[in-house]
Amino acid sequence: LDASAGDLAQAPGATLTAGTLAATATGSIRLDGANLATGAANNAIQDLTALSAGAAGDITLRNGTDLTVDLPLSVGANRPLTLEAAGLTIAGDLSAGGPAGQIILRTGGCTAAAGTGTWNFTQQSGSISAPRVAALAAGNVTLDQAGNVFGALAGGRNMAGGALGRGLSAGGDATVRIRAGATLGVEEALQVGTGRTLTLRADDLAIGAQRRAPAGTIVLLPATANGTIGYVLGGAAGSVSGGHITLGSAELA
Repeated sequence: LDASAGDLAQAPGATLTAGTLAATATGSIRLDGANLATGAANNAIQDLTALSAGAAGDITLRNGTDLTVDLPLSVGANRPLTLEAAGLTIAGDLSAGGPAGQIILRTGGCTAAAGTGTWNFTQQSGSISAPRVAALAAGNVTLDQAGNVFGALAGGRNMAGGALGRGLSAGGDATVRIRAGATLGVEEALQVGTGRTLTLRADDLAIGAQRRAPAGTIVLLPATANGTIGYVLGGAAGSVSGGHITLGSAELA
């Protein structure tokens, strides 16, 4: 599919079924066909060989079956990149530049009632780079690559595009890691399933929203694994001294 002069858009209710898909546009790409009654993604794409929008364009792809994205994807400055599949595996670099760039990763419409698939989101390799990232899955969320560079967890939206007020939502466990020496912001709530574990790995944290693990566990770990970084609970938030990062009472609330 090629839109050589503008946007590439999928009509509501339409379906794309393909073993491989290549899509390019000089504007935005919005392949978000959905069941008109349920809102669940219609598309059944097995493999992507190209997905490229223009410099001022954004990308949205909704897939009703499991999908592995093993090629680099990027959008223009301050534009969103949204990927959804029943089960989503990332094995390539993703990037959204500019101060308002956003990456939204979602599985199964965030609930196990839509589509068919594993419901898990897994970052197998590559890096994710954006000012804001949201990860939403009915199953587990695993963002566990040492090269990740994103400022904050925030901006989650449901399959209809409505704001959720969450930067991370998982029905199972969730792990988020960013590169050593960087700060991970929590701008909107993080939620895992009952009795499950939320793990955040960063050498500094700026926590401004709730972390929820009902009857479960929240684990905070430095991204640097050589023992030179530690946490102090209580005191002046954001201060770093002698390799110790302080989390204030408001951040721990």
